Amino acid sequence: AILGGKINVPTLSGDVMLKIPKGVQPGDVVVLRGKGIPKRVGFVDQGDQYVQFRVKYPTKITERQRSILEEIARDEASQGEDMYLQGS
Repeated sequence: AILGGKINVPTLSGDVMLKIPKGVQPGDVVVLRGKGIPKRVGFVDQGDQYVQFRVKYPTKITERQRSILEEIARDEASQGEDMYLQGS
């Protein structure tokens, strides 16, 4: 989620490669224009498909990973970002 990435998203017309934006947050939504269900029965115009992100965070991390994350948190805090150091 922090670094972004790419995933295949199934649509009615086949899989679509979706670029995940950097820093995506749980609940963020991306709209795939024209990839949803038809707007009306018998019409060719397709509606939009909405993709909502469910971000999973690791439940266990190594000491090295923890150290790196704490360093990032300190850096973000010094830049005035809305991030807090907790559980230290």
